[in-house]
Amino acid sequence: MSTRDWLVDLSAGTLEEKRALLRANADKHVLMDLTCYPIAPLAAEFPQLKLACSTLFARLGKCEVVVLDPALKDEGLGRLAAHGFAGVETTITTLGFTVARTLVTIINEAYWALHDGVADAAAIDRAMVFGVGYPQGPFAWARGQERAVAALLDALHAETGDARYEAAPLLRRMA
Repeated sequence: MSTRDWLVDLSAGTLEEKRALLRANADKHVLMDLTCYPIAPLAAEFPQLKLACSTLFARLGKCEVVVLDPALKDEGLGRLAAHGFAGVETTITTLGFTVARTLVTIINEAYWALHDGVADAAAIDRAMVFGVGYPQGPFAWARGQERAVAALLDALHAETGDARYEAAPLLRRMA
């Protein structure tokens, strides 16, 4: 196997942006954030996709990684580490993987609680940090990533039809 350059794409882009990047980089090994998209169809269409990751909440310092080419696992995880992330290998290949799917649901519920006047954002964050032991509250997790949170919720809602994935109105406005 020849050594090629890598493309490491940690953006939360649209599916067409992801496909365009993959088409333009057919000569590279690709490690790509596919938080909002199913991995299998893209892996079948683009064989240069070697690892897929869910980095939506990389502030935790970790991200879930699906290894599509075991021969390139160590090199791919090394590339991820060079960007400051510790890769946690998973076999979940659906939308949002496990961590992101769980966190966007928690964030969405926090926005619903804010919408319903249960408490203000600071109190909700404090309750989750001190009451539940989360490293950050849901509003702190979402800060600056509201568009990506809403995009994943929209994708989950479209795929499952489950009402729990309907984005809260305040979250939708922030996105």
